Amino acid sequence: MAEKYQKEIDNLKKINNNQKTELEKQKKIIDEMKNSNSWKITSPLRKIRNRK
Repeated sequence: MAEKYQKEIDNLKKINNNQKTELEKQKKIIDEMKNSNSWKITSPLRKIRNRK
């Protein structure tokens, strides 16, 4: 029975690690976008739009 639970724990750890990796990838994409020239140039437009 303990072996069954250990397999489930190992599987959940693997899923968790995969999700952490995916999260880091998504954070990197967002950081790259926010540091892009187009994001910086359009900043005033977003500020105006968000005032409404």
